[in-house]
Amino acid sequence: WSTFVLLAALFVLVDALGRDGTFGLALRALDDAFTHGSLLATAGAAVGATVFANAINNLPVAVAASYVAHHAAQPSVAYPLIAGIDLGPNLTMMGSLATIIWLGTLRRLGVFVDPLQYARVGALFVIPALAVSIAWLWLAR
Repeated sequence: WSTFVLLAALFVLVDALGRDGTFGLALRALDDAFTHGSLLATAGAAVGATVFANAINNLPVAVAASYVAHHAAQPSVAYPLIAGIDLGPNLTMMGSLATIIWLGTLRRLGVFVDPLQYARVGALFVIPALAVSIAWLWLAR
């Protein structure tokens, strides 16, 4: 049940960020990035979604990203946002709800996962996969 309480608190946090204008700032930043080139905007959207998914969690960040994608001047920004939300959360244990649930199960079984080791292994896969995704999305435009 503690996972559900955590998730509810994360959605309250995202709602607060939406009400204080943070989504609008992200939207304006992405629209601005498109004026400087689609590679910058694509990378900014994917990396930004990755950072926020790891800092908060990918599920509430997906809700926020849907708002940004819906209101963006370039609807194609949805694709790099999805890449960041889906690939990015594998950098930290907090990034994905699925990871949080698995870690809870592992703890009950007496298995400890070191957060730094998790991040190191995650970086080995996330960074190259995100870079390839950004390049592909930019080239496929």
